[in-house]
Amino acid sequence: MAVFNQYSYVFTAVVGGLMLAAGLWLWKGPSPGLRAALMAAYLLGAIGVHFALRYRSSEGAANADAVEEALANGRPTLVMLYSNY
Repeated sequence: MAVFNQYSYVFTAVVGGLMLAAGLWLWKGPSPGLRAALMAAYLLGAIGVHFALRYRSSEGAANADAVEEALANGRPTLVMLYSNY
């Protein structure tokens, strides 16, 4: 069983956001506007990191013949198989 997978970042970002929200809720020092701005900055940062680090798929092979051709050309080839389900 893999410890890290495609949902690890989402889980970590949500747990971190909940911990930050709880801390800001209990921290009565700053104004509510500052607390909301800190939470918004965290959310924008988490979304920005997600889009910066997400997997960008290239134009993949359309059929088995294209895969066979890529494997037979003598150059190193990375074959990545996945499913959306």
